[in-house]
Amino acid sequence: MSKKTSRKVLLKRAELIPASKAESPDIARVVLFVNNRLAIGQVSIPPIENGIIEATSLATIQALTKSLPEGTRLVLQKTLKMQPEYLDDALIVAIVDAKYDDLELNLTGASIVREEKIVWGAANAVLDATNRLTSFLLEIEDQDDSLPDEE
Repeated sequence: MSKKTSRKVLLKRAELIPASKAESPDIARVVLFVNNRLAIGQVSIPPIENGIIEATSLATIQALTKSLPEGTRLVLQKTLKMQPEYLDDALIVAIVDAKYDDLELNLTGASIVREEKIVWGAANAVLDATNRLTSFLLEIEDQDDSLPDEE
C-alpha cells in the first residue's frame, strides 16, 4: 500500500514591497510552498483601481506556473473586489483560464477577507480557483517522475 503525499499548494507569504525609487512602482510578491520547494512570483503594481489585487493575482499565477508541469498555461481573466451587503468583509473573486495539453478550463475562486489583508485574499482567491487543477497536474507530474526511463 503506497502512502499518498499531499499535493496541496500552501500560501507562505503575500506582501507588498515598496519601490526603492520614487518613480518605480511598488511590487506585489507571493511565495508559495509546493512539493517541498518555494515558488516566488512578483509583479509591479499598475496605477489603476484594484491594481494591488490584480498584481497580487498575477504574482500568484506566476508562482504557480513555476510549480506546475511544463506546458501548463494559466491566464488571469479578471479579479474583482466586491462588498456585498450581507458580508462585513470584502469578497475577492478570481477568474482564471487554464490550459494543459488538450484540457481547457475556466476556473473561478473566491476569498472573504478584511481590507487590511486584501493582498492575502487576492492570492487565496486565485489558489481557490486553481486548487483542483493544481492537485491533478502535480499528481500527473509525480507519476511521470516515478516511471522508469526507457532505454
